[in-house]
Amino acid sequence: MAAYSAFVTLHRYLSKSPELEIAVAIDLIKNINSDAHDLDYVGAASIYQIVNLTDNWTATKEGLRLFVFDLVKATQPWWLRLVPYGRDKVRSALEQDQFQCLREAGLFDLVPDAETVAWWDEIAGLVRGIVDTEKMIRAREAERLSLEHERARLRSLGISKEPEWVSLEDNTLGYDIRSYDLANGRVINRLIEVKSTTSDSIFITRNEWQNASSADQHYFFHVWKMPDKTVEEYSVSTIMPNIPVDQGLGLWQDVHVELTF
Repeated sequence: MAAYSAFVTLHRYLSKSPELEIAVAIDLIKNINSDAHDLDYVGAASIYQIVNLTDNWTATKEGLRLFVFDLVKATQPWWLRLVPYGRDKVRSALEQDQFQCLREAGLFDLVPDAETVAWWDEIAGLVRGIVDTEKMIRAREAERLSLEHERARLRSLGISKEPEWVSLEDNTLGYDIRSYDLANGRVINRLIEVKSTTSDSIFITRNEWQNASSADQHYFFHVWKMPDKTVEEYSVSTIMPNIPVDQGLGLWQDVHVELTF
């Protein structure tokens, strides 16, 4: 809170004198206000450069919520990932100063108002966005690894063709890599769906399975274990026993498949 108190004073001063550099403003504040020496202006200066608050921002409860949101969005502290699991999980992970700041903003009120609930929901949305981005980065890395893997495999088979990273150009084809195999002396297509996982399981969608089963012996799953970058290859026939069957009015959409690496 010492950094926040210093930030409030610094923000108020720079709003009136925006031409000043932060260091100059801090020196002037300390010369004017003797109590300012007890505040964390080093922390305030760092915060001032990463939050994005308007000049008319004020240190009300609502203003503190805006401040915390901007700071969390910019710094992405590790406890941010606990938000989707509820306030109790977040509370237990916070340091005392962090908890005090969020409590002062009313974010841990026993009976939260609509604005408080909306704040937490917005933060949870931010977490989902971060996680989705990380998943996409990991998925693309796995696809790149599969491309290199297939390039080396084709060389070992004496096939001069290059594998194609088709999902980079068209993500509607139903597979990620088009590679090749030898069958009776002929070069045939080999279609690869790439998966990445940080556990020992993957999800397969109904659409992915329909694409896989329609190509049957020409279709394979590459499953990359991250961050180890080890790969296991699964044929359609290997995965098939794990695929559910529609019953009655129920249609399966996604299936969770446990694997052994």
